Amino acid sequence: HVFQVTGGVAKTSFQGGGVELTFNKVTLQASSFADEEQDDPLNWEIANFGQILEGEFADGSLVNVRGKVLEEHEPEILNIAERKAKRRRTKLVGEDGETMNVDFWGEAAEASHEAADIVFIRSIKVRSYSLRDQYSGEEDTRHALTSVVSTRILSLGKGFNSTTAELHVQLCSCMEEEKRRQSELQHLREQRAARRAAEAAARQQEQERLERLRDKGELKCRACKKKIRDFWVTPDWGSREYHKACWLRLAD
Repeated sequence: HVFQVTGGVAKTSFQGGGVELTFNKVTLQASSFADEEQDDPLNWEIANFGQILEGEFADGSLVNVRGKVLEEHEPEILNIAERKAKRRRTKLVGEDGETMNVDFWGEAAEASHEAADIVFIRSIKVRSYSLRDQYSGEEDTRHALTSVVSTRILSLGKGFNSTTAELHVQLCSCMEEEKRRQSELQHLREQRAARRAAEAAARQQEQERLERLRDKGELKCRACKKKIRDFWVTPDWGSREYHKACWLRLAD
């Protein structure tokens, strides 16, 4: 895999002469994944803003996001747990046209992102919060996004090769985890699809059986034993072999 680190600072700062590399962005060259398209992080599933706003992702979920920066505020310094933190508030529009607020923290808040097209891979977290109406007392859940980590600090061995090797391990681990997760999701989707197909086939078979009995004049109510001219359509297939009145009487 070929990739490069941008926005990074390398320094020798601990015993043993190793290198501490601090960076806030990993840029992947898509051409390097030509033979492994399924492993290209740029092809990972992107969450639409509409899905997030509808609450399809739980609070704290990591999501992949693509969007364009519409609005941007100047960074501000906040005191959090007696430590200073820099935050830049922005508003992004997603591919589905929905907009969301995104907070950038730390070094990610340093540079301006105005009018930029941005793709976040495993670096954005869903945040949910509730607002209570002072008159009705009803609570309204809102959703926003925040950068998980604005910087990553790795302790690496000497030289560029060891730096590349460590980053390669980190990247491959990240991709393997995402590949495993996507495989599990695909398996669940296939199971649900198979279950729905089986249920649909069973309903179709039952309908065809009842229609054959009706056409032969053999479809009779199980309660009163009189002929049924047509189906009483309900979600419960068992009720289709009863007159409506007979079924309701039994249900009571």
